[in-house]
Amino acid sequence: MEHFHQKKPVPPKPEPKPQPHPDYGPVPKPEPKPQPHPDSHPVPPTPTYGGGGGGGGYHGHH
Repeated sequence: MEHFHQKKPVPPKPEPKPQPHPDYGPVPKPEPKPQPHPDSHPVPPTPTYGGGGGGGGYHGHH
């Protein structure tokens, strides 16, 4: 059986050169300045989470 399609010799694919990753380059990234966090304001001593002003008022509302 010699009537099969003779495939052309496929040229060897060149190995993919490891391209330099853009994040691997010596890029002088500016150091993130410690910005004052907007949530770092003085927190009240009694945080009213969920509107429970009594401290235990939010828990036990069945």
